[in-house]
Amino acid sequence: MPAASATAQDQAGPDAALVDWARAHAMPSDSAFAFLRGLVGRARILALGEPVHGGHEPLAFRNRLIAHAVERLGFTAVALESGLTESMLADDFIQGRGGDIDSVTRYGLTWSFQYLPENRALLGWLKEHNARTARKVHLYGIDLTGTEDDGVYPNAARAVRAALAELRRVAPARGAELATTLEPMMDRFVAEFVDLERLDALPSPATPFELPAGRSPGTRFPPAGSSAPQT
Repeated sequence: MPAASATAQDQAGPDAALVDWARAHAMPSDSAFAFLRGLVGRARILALGEPVHGGHEPLAFRNRLIAHAVERLGFTAVALESGLTESMLADDFIQGRGGDIDSVTRYGLTWSFQYLPENRALLGWLKEHNARTARKVHLYGIDLTGTEDDGVYPNAARAVRAALAELRRVAPARGAELATTLEPMMDRFVAEFVDLERLDALPSPATPFELPAGRSPGTRFPPAGSSAPQT
């Protein structure tokens, strides 16, 4: 066999074999995750990694797995590698407390999660699920607050201000006292922990929007000309 033909066959063969194997072993979506029940058992936390950041297939698989874990295994919380404080906006949205999905995806997720359509789809599914069930699912960000997706944290102080807002709600006098002490230090988050040259290159924030009444502020500042979520 000529060398060129052998090379072409070697390149095509494995792919064809993989496709044939996948077709032979494919399972209906309802049963594809049936193995999880035995794997999870009585565990209350189910963790899923990803082989690459931003790839469609891993995120689409994640969304199907989350739906199965919620609907069939009784899980009631979804934790993402996104900003903690900003995620309160996303959770308010899936609880039906207002906001449009595009704005909430943009400002309620961070670390580039806001640009991935699969995350928008996840928020939409969680909201639809919560609208038809009494056992609500919540969404939590478990990463640092205030990033601009490249390791710059111009809004890091938002985490402290959110905590102070909650403290003022539950203990007004102590909250006001602590806020008076800490507020003069807020600018030091930028001065000491942010590369100011990189920060100067970022768009300037506009007027912040607020979360629904009773929730601590912590959402991202939308850039000028953008549509902030309606509350």
